[in-house]
Amino acid sequence: MNNDPLSNSQQLNNSSNKLIHSPFHSNLIRSEYFIDKLGVSLNIPHEYRESLEEKIESYKVKHKSRIKRCKPIGGYKNIIVIRINNGKKKISYKQPPVLRIAYNAYYKNCAYASIEFNPASLTKFGKKQIVKTLRYIFGKKYYNKLYTEGMVTRLDIAMDLFGIDLWHLFFYQSHSQSSQRIMSLLQPDKQTLLDSKTRYYFKKSLETIYVGDQHSDFYTCAYDKNKQITDDSANNHHDTLQPRKTPWVRYEARFKNIKLSMAKLDTFKPNLRNIMILTYPEIISVLDNSVFNDIRPFFLASCSVNGLNESIKMIRDDNMRRKFKSLLNARGTYTINMQTDLDLVWRKLCRSQLRFLKPLDL
Repeated sequence: MNNDPLSNSQQLNNSSNKLIHSPFHSNLIRSEYFIDKLGVSLNIPHEYRESLEEKIESYKVKHKSRIKRCKPIGGYKNIIVIRINNGKKKISYKQPPVLRIAYNAYYKNCAYASIEFNPASLTKFGKKQIVKTLRYIFGKKYYNKLYTEGMVTRLDIAMDLFGIDLWHLFFYQSHSQSSQRIMSLLQPDKQTLLDSKTRYYFKKSLETIYVGDQHSDFYTCAYDKNKQITDDSANNHHDTLQPRKTPWVRYEARFKNIKLSMAKLDTFKPNLRNIMILTYPEIISVLDNSVFNDIRPFFLASCSVNGLNESIKMIRDDNMRRKFKSLLNARGTYTINMQTDLDLVWRKLCRSQLRFLKPLDL
């Protein structure tokens, strides 16, 4: 197994990685952004639904070895999980990536069918297999509609951090009060509420840090990727990567119900402003100021339980709280600011990872 901390990320998104020049973590390496998950739904007319279900049953018979059993989830009565052939080229895959197709929704107001897959895990050969499978099941007409009219229901924008443990990272929203309201550029009359409170979620050995409400249309999370892969392997799940000996944290911004088609997804403006990722030594460097001598032990303990934003609110002295925020914002030169280069790379990211889905006759 390759132990180079750059290799997995380069294989995921085929782009160069960035070394974060930090006086606190000179060896901290982060990947470029990549699309970790894409979900799209499409409403199928009643007269074509029977034909779609026949195509799915036909595919099950022809490619029985590729079909993975899965319980119905997400409001759909039927779901199939198809293992995608990624070709002979080895990219540290333990198992092949999958394509989920759900259909026959429980509720009338839901789209009849939806698909979900991870674009970053696909090779060039795998992308061709995804398109071939979708064209067979949906037919040429509705495959085109899936691209031009299907609504994006899930979009995960992710990056990997190598060389640091999850619990040495802190997530901070600058200029946040009790919550951070992010205006939707697509729907100015609506706002996405990103609660600044940090939540710690434990599932077996996988610890996950959430910032925001998991039931909302936007929240962020970070988790130990090594532990997730280990847990998934133990449960015979389909993660395509192998665990590493070096620390590996994945940070994701998860968007739901974007109300845009895949054809127009490059016009989406993921708003991650004021979201900063800081390291434990950076917090220590701020607390080294003599002003904070009295609160230092309490503050560090609170950060580990309540998160950074909530801990700052607990500083009762207004002047001390303002001083702390000022010093924290000054660390922005060294920390990861999620919006710094996302605006510049978003269209390029859509083209590089999603362009293969565009029908040739469009």
